[in-house]
Amino acid sequence: MTTLSVHRRHYLLLASVAILLILIISAIFTNLKSYAQTNESADKKSDDWSSVRWVTVDEKELRHIQKVVQNKGDNLDLKVVERRAGFLLVAADERQMLELTRNMHEEFQKCGGFTSHETPEAARLAVENSLQADSNLQAVEYAINNPTLVNSLHAEAQESQIRETIIRLSTDFITRRYDSPSGLESANWIKNKWTQLAVGRRDVTVEFFNHSPTTSPQPSIIMTVRGTTFPDEVVVVGGHQDSINRNSELAPGADDDASGIASMTEAIRVLFAKNFHPQRTVKFMAYAAEEIGLRGSNEIATDFQTRGVNVVGVLQLDMTNYKNNPNADIGIITDYTNAAQNQFLRDLISTYQPTLTVLNSTCGYGCSDHASWYFKGYPASFPFESPFPGNPNIHQTTDTIAQSGNNADHALKFTRLALSFLGELAKETIGISGTVSYGTTPANQPQKFVSGVSAAIGGTTPTSATTDSTGFYLIKNLTANGSYSVTLSKTGDENGISSFDATMVLRHVAAGEQGPNALNTNQRLAADTNGNGTITPFDATQILRYVAASGQSTASGAAGQWKFAPPSRSYSALRFDADENYTAVLIGDVNGSWMPSGFLAGTEKNLRQQPENQFYGR
Repeated sequence: MTTLSVHRRHYLLLASVAILLILIISAIFTNLKSYAQTNESADKKSDDWSSVRWVTVDEKELRHIQKVVQNKGDNLDLKVVERRAGFLLVAADERQMLELTRNMHEEFQKCGGFTSHETPEAARLAVENSLQADSNLQAVEYAINNPTLVNSLHAEAQESQIRETIIRLSTDFITRRYDSPSGLESANWIKNKWTQLAVGRRDVTVEFFNHSPTTSPQPSIIMTVRGTTFPDEVVVVGGHQDSINRNSELAPGADDDASGIASMTEAIRVLFAKNFHPQRTVKFMAYAAEEIGLRGSNEIATDFQTRGVNVVGVLQLDMTNYKNNPNADIGIITDYTNAAQNQFLRDLISTYQPTLTVLNSTCGYGCSDHASWYFKGYPASFPFESPFPGNPNIHQTTDTIAQSGNNADHALKFTRLALSFLGELAKETIGISGTVSYGTTPANQPQKFVSGVSAAIGGTTPTSATTDSTGFYLIKNLTANGSYSVTLSKTGDENGISSFDATMVLRHVAAGEQGPNALNTNQRLAADTNGNGTITPFDATQILRYVAASGQSTASGAAGQWKFAPPSRSYSALRFDADENYTAVLIGDVNGSWMPSGFLAGTEKNLRQQPENQFYGR
């Protein structure tokens, strides 16, 4: 029994050891297999050039960064494809571009510092364009002669509005990074904000510029204000909407570049509040993915160049609210910008903000979106918040409005510079515009708008305009400080007059003009067929004559004719755009049965939703 127990214990011990060895070998095999699969996956990834983008960068700056990284015991091994005239064309994946972005900030205190392209051909063309770009190009004549307008725009601009936008963008979204869900949410917020500001402006569109999937999931936003006199000449004001933090998910980006977007948004608000109608087309742009190689602006500028869009001026607003130099308010970046337009900015500042101090500065290759336009041959300028470098908190969790004293006083200077730039480069059309709507529309019908109304203007510069399908008219290119009178008239398009209108007149008279059968003000205008200001049974008789004669009777008074309220308006010393609406009444149509041309009775269609016929610039 004792011998058997000893053997049994030996067998059990051997079995346990065997099982333990099997488990160890199995674990080793599994790890080796996983390691091999990981290496294989990494090898495949390193050979997968579909995720690679092609970067153009200043050779000296890149070599410096590579040396710094190497001294830290790491490496930034980028594949150099070509070298030309101080620029490098390199291949880089997303991780390497993020590393490049971080080091550009740490070593040179700037955003980007390189330009990202989808193909090597596009990168080569960018280098070629940059070598051919002419910093002395002058696309237009720069004239400062609009002080009444510009000073009124300056007076309207408010620090509180800018501050509110900075706070919203930097606190409502954990990051505005181009490839994050909150980056898309912040883009939607900007688009909605600009759309709300443009309500009622038929000459304005606000749209996403959707980039290719490999460029940016985040779209850029473009607001277009159509020019009235030179619609094919375009003035661009832009700034980047994205933020980034290489070391944290939190990227408030209050200064970089919520401040630029906020300065631009306040300029938009002011222009619309003052009913500004530019002679040249103005485009406001919030660029996507600037922090990862100027991707959004580069794709937009490339598209404009391909389509031959005549951009006569570009203003970049990137970081406007951090003043780190007590001896300077604005730094004019002089490299990769247009010298003539830069001088125009200096002249604007000395004219309209003479207390500000301006110094020249440089920021190197591709430090902001202005470079995308400059490399495409367009005149671009970049007024910075100080001589370069600026805010040391950018790309960090500390980039908050607290770094600027919780105010937007400094950014207000850039809003006013943008307003000066637009007031003197885009210029303004002095004009009178408005809408003519039908006055006796029943409450249960959508609002009706009257087309074909002639607006004749007499005075300093006699002219005329005609309302479009949405009832909109624009009398443009008037002389500033001129005196004018506007008189409306319309013929034709008579419909909706019936015997029931005569019945309504008789009910009104029988009720002593009181109670539910009494006519309202516009109905009284329609019922007054003899124009004496009183409503009598004879007015009903004239309406019945008109109906019986199918509108051909000469005994129906003014029935079938158009009347407007007010019939005319006068202006003395017109200095700004006037926005004036009128009410139209078809005499005899007391019930409000009139329908605009092309209007389908019984539908809920509102003519304001019809495509506009491009009154502006056509």
